[in-house]
Amino acid sequence: MMKYCEMRGKELLDGNVLTAADLCEWMRGKNNNEASIVGVGLPCYSLLQALMFSIKANSSGVLLLEDFEITYFNKPKDKLLDWFFNLVMVLKEQIRVIKLGEAELRYLKKVVLFGCNKQ
Repeated sequence: MMKYCEMRGKELLDGNVLTAADLCEWMRGKNNNEASIVGVGLPCYSLLQALMFSIKANSSGVLLLEDFEITYFNKPKDKLLDWFFNLVMVLKEQIRVIKLGEAELRYLKKVVLFGCNKQ
């Protein structure tokens, strides 16, 4: 999952969505909006991208990268992970059913990445 997050992070850096200043703030560990973009927004954005990729591929689980799928049958057996995985699958199904348009998807990505940061 970390490698997947790094790939999405590089896309955001290349697109100038995240800046070197955002990364410096995060590295300093400050508790401000810029630091939360990298510390919280980027992992959430990465999860959203994985869900969207899984929906487009008509996957029965969650696709990580292009060749690895986590399903109910091959996920690790753990109570906490069961709870989390079930919520992720419900979220995936809800996103799939409402069939977001391109503008709605762009807005959702911005909200997930930046949260309440108006900049």
